[in-house]
Amino acid sequence: LIHTHAKGSGFSDDLYVCTALVDFYAKCGEIDMAIQVFDEMHERDVVAWNALISGFSLCSGLADVIALFKDMRRRDGLSPNLSTIVGMLPALGRSNCALKEGKSLHGYCIRMGFSDDVFFKTGILDVYSKSKCIVYARRVFDSGCLKNEVTWSAMIGGYIENEMIKEAGGLFLQIEIGVKDIVSYNSLISGCVENCRAEESLRLFHEMKCSGVRPDITTLLGVLTSCSHLAALRHGFSCHGYCVVHGYAVNTTICNALIDMYTKCGKLDVAKRVFDTMHKRDTVSWNTMMFGFGNHGLGKEALSLFDSMRDAGVSPDDVTFLALLSACSHSGLVDEGRQVFNSLTRGDFSFTPRIDHYNCMADLLARAGYLDEAYDLVNKMPFEPDVNVLGTLLSACMTYKSVELGDKVSKKMHSLGGTTGSFVLLSNTYSAVERWEEAEIIRTTQKKTGLHKTPGYSWVDV
Repeated sequence: LIHTHAKGSGFSDDLYVCTALVDFYAKCGEIDMAIQVFDEMHERDVVAWNALISGFSLCSGLADVIALFKDMRRRDGLSPNLSTIVGMLPALGRSNCALKEGKSLHGYCIRMGFSDDVFFKTGILDVYSKSKCIVYARRVFDSGCLKNEVTWSAMIGGYIENEMIKEAGGLFLQIEIGVKDIVSYNSLISGCVENCRAEESLRLFHEMKCSGVRPDITTLLGVLTSCSHLAALRHGFSCHGYCVVHGYAVNTTICNALIDMYTKCGKLDVAKRVFDTMHKRDTVSWNTMMFGFGNHGLGKEALSLFDSMRDAGVSPDDVTFLALLSACSHSGLVDEGRQVFNSLTRGDFSFTPRIDHYNCMADLLARAGYLDEAYDLVNKMPFEPDVNVLGTLLSACMTYKSVELGDKVSKKMHSLGGTTGSFVLLSNTYSAVERWEEAEIIRTTQKKTGLHKTPGYSWVDV
């Protein structure tokens, strides 16, 4: 409508109007219209080219963006400016050739005197980090003296993305107190959670509050996840209290995280209380509560909750059925599990069962002693069985002393790549029926392969 009005009002040749139209179409993903307006322009300046390049960078490949970058100089004799370069960075960050082209673009910026700009520095630092070239990223970070909160967060995020948590923490400690903001704290806390450094994330949460930086929803979700991983109930209670005091306890996502935390800490009654008092429940809320019931052997409660979910008009998803099958498996509800699984395979719902659903059903049958049925299901499922489901079957073979089936499953596992667990389980299966020679042969074979059993460990909340 605006475009048509501009034409009718005689503005179709106006440089500023046409540039605005190019920018509008490009940012809306209407690249063909952006090109049409751009090509019809009688005069084009750097701003017009930047509008087109930025649009292409958001929704096209790097090759198209570089072609425009070259055309800018070749067709109109214009020199790219800093805005041109910054506009190219989104495409550069998505490209498989990011490192090669990033170095080239970085070199151009150094020659043109753009490299000290804080926006360019942050963008190219991110490109190097995503390209696993963290040494170059750090050189960019250390060069010049211009740094802001975003630059610090980008470098910390780069370390985290490359699983260099120690370096990320060291850099974080160098930040002046006034620069340590919510973004940098959240980046480091999330990185600790993703890299199994849950204790460190809890320490950062404490430091964050002491330094006067107010945690937000992102912070609290990371902390609650850490509490779940560690089964750290005391810290979980503290975080819950913070959520209540600061008004976050009504947020659905926070409540879902609280339910997950309490169920994993063994406080199913508190989890159910959080669930029952929620103002709004989504599918994740119901699924999380079902998983909680299932993990505590309360399969019938999980099935009853599923009925309540349907009555409430909430549509189940594929994760819902994983929760139900897992609950039936942990509770020995074989017939109920069959009914749940059959409803999926019949097509009663809008999605088809994934390999995880087949694995859960096989686990249910194997735990209950229906080994032949479980093995038949694994062989007939429309997916290649993985080591996890075969390991479950092999473990059940040991429990029920089914040597012949255990041997079949073990051979199938070895064809996918032998694991220490498969050798140990098969050896234990032979030992369970006092076939000591075969057990010793399996142990000897394991030693020859160089595989060793990893010792276990436990978590203790202190």
